Amino acid sequence: MADRSVLASNSFETFRTTFNSTASDVGDIANLLAATGTIASSTDVVEAIVALNAVAFDATANISFSGNNTFSGSSTFAGVTLSSGALTFADGTSQSTAATTQGFAIAVAVALG
Repeated sequence: MADRSVLASNSFETFRTTFNSTASDVGDIANLLAATGTIASSTDVVEAIVALNAVAFDATANISFSGNNTFSGSSTFAGVTLSSGALTFADGTSQSTAATTQGFAIAVAVALG
C-alpha cells in the first residue's frame, strides 16, 4: 500500500509536492555512504541498504575451507560446471582426476586441462 497518494482531482502542484516528498521517505542518496546503524534501527531505505553492504559477500576475496567439505549436485560458475568430482569447462573438456588440497596442483591441473 502506498504511503502517499494523489487524487485525480488534485492539482499538478499537489502531485509535484507529494511526489517530491517521497525523497524523505526513501532517504537522501547523498547519505548513501555515510549512513549508520543496523537494519533494525534504520530510519529509511538508504540507511538499511548501507547496513547490508557491510555483510555483502565479496567474491573477489580468497576463500579458505578447512576440514572435509562435501558438495553434492552440480553448479555452474562462469562456464565451469562442478558435478560429482569432475570439472567440465565451457568448451566441453573435463577434468576428473583425483582431488588435491594443494592450491598449486589445482592451478596446474586447471591450466593443463
